[in-house]
Amino acid sequence: MRALPPLNSIKAFDAAARHLSFTKAGDELCVTHGAISRQIQVLEQWLGTALFLRLPRGLQLTADGMRFHTEVNAMLNSLASVADQIRRPQTTRIIRVQSLPTFTMRWLIPRLPDFQRRYPDVEIRLSIAADAMPPRVNDFEVFLTGGPESHHGFRSGRFLDEQRIAVAAPELLLRSPIQQPSDLKQHVLLHTSSCKLYRAQQVVWSNRRKLTPETAPCPSEDLR
Repeated sequence: MRALPPLNSIKAFDAAARHLSFTKAGDELCVTHGAISRQIQVLEQWLGTALFLRLPRGLQLTADGMRFHTEVNAMLNSLASVADQIRRPQTTRIIRVQSLPTFTMRWLIPRLPDFQRRYPDVEIRLSIAADAMPPRVNDFEVFLTGGPESHHGFRSGRFLDEQRIAVAAPELLLRSPIQQPSDLKQHVLLHTSSCKLYRAQQVVWSNRRKLTPETAPCPSEDLR
């Protein structure tokens, strides 16, 4: 028999992880803030790990919480898709899309209304992934992430160009100025734990500027 976590707690966790708010999760599920909090506590006790950091200004997913929500979100989306197909004849085409949070919020979502007007028979179902790891092949038709590498089971192609620049505090540049590419070796390049493609992108970035491993900036440990 499979050891499944409490299913009511799964629903509460998914809503809380998407909103990063127990109150908004409660509004979505028509229960109180306290009910959501209790369900999260039950799930955390069952898993034996914390899923959220309770901060003064709100919630933040832990590393385990992000990993668990990626799977939970994909599972619920897949379940909802199958249920829709069984409940009613499929009259619209459903395209399931997984994308990174900032790209989804700032680029993809603002363009959806125009897409829906042009293609009313196509339904887009979005899922936000906290990291750049590829999903299971059967869970999504489209997977948007950084490059340049491809992923097994997906046909990859160039979509958009992205420019990234290094920034530094003025006080840091006064102590260790950057006058030429080799000066980057004196600095540590900070990045978040969601930048799983950082090392591959650093190789491309360094090659374009003719930097050797000895002159390329050193990556930091992942920041949570």
